[in-house]
Amino acid sequence: RTQMLKGGSEPYHFGTMMFMFVELKDIVRAKELVDLYRSVFQGTGEETLPVQMLNAVMLAELREGQFDLVKETWKVLLDTVKVEARSEDYDEELPHTTPISPRYRYVLSGGLKIMQEVFFIQNDAAGLAKLIRDVRDAGFEIDSKNLNYYVQLMSQLKEYREAFKTCEELLMPNWTGWYIARVRESLKHQLPLDLRRQGTSPRYLRPIATTLYRLAQAYVELDRLSPWSADARALLHELGDSCPQAIRAIQSMVRVHSSLEYEIFGDLDSPFAGEDESEQVIQEREGEGEGEGDGYPEERRGAAEEQEGDIDAPR
Repeated sequence: RTQMLKGGSEPYHFGTMMFMFVELKDIVRAKELVDLYRSVFQGTGEETLPVQMLNAVMLAELREGQFDLVKETWKVLLDTVKVEARSEDYDEELPHTTPISPRYRYVLSGGLKIMQEVFFIQNDAAGLAKLIRDVRDAGFEIDSKNLNYYVQLMSQLKEYREAFKTCEELLMPNWTGWYIARVRESLKHQLPLDLRRQGTSPRYLRPIATTLYRLAQAYVELDRLSPWSADARALLHELGDSCPQAIRAIQSMVRVHSSLEYEIFGDLDSPFAGEDESEQVIQEREGEGEGEGDGYPEERRGAAEEQEGDIDAPR
């Protein structure tokens, strides 16, 4: 493997420091770290930077509003990793083999989140959908955070059919129900321990609260339009037939009066099944990954743990 997929402490620490400087809006220092890394570890500077640092470069370009540069850096990242992460056992004539080594299936997770944000800012739903297709077609996997983010953004871009379909097919199969409902039925700790542990993994696909809130927002909007819009009525009927789990989750939501809920729904009529749950329940729910802390789109997490995929590095 080349420097791009290099593990170890140097790329990890340089990438982490770059993310810190970018989040502090000190882009100059972040770029100086790139120059320092090249001079110390790459000599001529012709070799591609490690994935962790390329992700930080993309984030810096995003913060500066240089969307074309973000896309150029992403193309370098994607094209290079497709070659460098290729599985040695892959054979096009053998359908059971995969093009990407299992070790690197999630290596694009950090850059993918940044690219999704770019397409959302540009209001480019078609580009966003193509981005996800390209990553999957290349043989890479999309983690739960990115998949939840995709559903949320497509819903906000009013691509309701794609948002609901993706959630239903890829996220809802692992959904264990609303935490509040389990508390009411005294089922809080009756989920198997291994299942509760899986739920905290970014690779375990399941919908988070923010995702279902965004879909509920779309559902309410379609319901409001349905008396006057035949298209809205038809789509509501279609979603009811094709996405029963997602619709059932929305219709069974319980109002918790959280800041995230008010941020998303505003003054819209509540789609929730019940009212007046306490803020304490919200805090408890966060422990199982269903609270506001999972509002991935609402928070700008430059966390380095998302950037490394399966590359071994010290924590």
